[in-house]
Amino acid sequence: MIKRVSVLGCGSWGTAIVKVVADNVASSGEFYSEVYWYVRDEEHDDQSLTTWINKDHTNPNYLPKLKLPTNIIASSDIRKVVESADIIMAVYPPFYIIWLVNHVKEFVREKAYFVSFCKTDYMKLVITQDDVGVELCGSLKNVVAIAAGICDGLKLGDNTKADVIRIGFWEVSELMHELFPDRGTNYLTTEQSCGIAELFMCMSHKIDDISDIGDLDLLNISIGRRLSNNDNNRPSIRSITDKIPYRTFVDGAEYAKQIYSILADRRRTGHFPLFVAVHRICQNEIKPQELITCLQSHPIHA
Repeated sequence: MIKRVSVLGCGSWGTAIVKVVADNVASSGEFYSEVYWYVRDEEHDDQSLTTWINKDHTNPNYLPKLKLPTNIIASSDIRKVVESADIIMAVYPPFYIIWLVNHVKEFVREKAYFVSFCKTDYMKLVITQDDVGVELCGSLKNVVAIAAGICDGLKLGDNTKADVIRIGFWEVSELMHELFPDRGTNYLTTEQSCGIAELFMCMSHKIDDISDIGDLDLLNISIGRRLSNNDNNRPSIRSITDKIPYRTFVDGAEYAKQIYSILADRRRTGHFPLFVAVHRICQNEIKPQELITCLQSHPIHA
């Protein structure tokens, strides 16, 4: 039986995934060639975003330089996208999942299922049993990215930045085990592409124009740089992201805020100085220059 695949999520990552899916189903006899794609009701140049995507085959608001396959059909009608789907791919940040489930649950077919369906000639998946570790690495590495960007902005040098990244991923591993001690979290997960590997790749990019940024890791690094390179008139995160021509948010700052709340409730802020410092810098509670001071008595050195 031929199956239909739908994709939900039109941000930078969702746009990349829908291209992978569309390329894959077009060359397979097991799926309908068309891929329905749920796109929020936004506008670009006085046109709806869905109209633009279906006509120009690009997503100008989030990943404008990526040409999309013509077998993608964008729609802002979430019911239309999911009700005929056999396989549904949800590409959303964790804090939107509840919203998404509430909006689609009454339309999803009884035998439909969600699955990662992202293998092509140019994309390889690594299978792991550590689902919790993968999810946390994918989120928490963006907090470390802001810290690394701060090191760049302060011109602290590569040695200091490397040590800050090392400390950051130590905190990621510690938090994984502290929050989910019985879920089989693995320290080695931080070394996979979901963790330190992707951050190292992003650190090799030297982007001067924040409007060119499509990758959220690059965005978090660039935010850290800009927060720390003008002490006399330090910009807010909002003033920085307002310069980006597509709608986005700094997920590293949001994750740092959530982590700080959890650690404060557990009275464990002293064990995670980097996470706490990034949160306080993003909230303008301390200066970026204080990051290194906050790490000098880090538990990793005990």
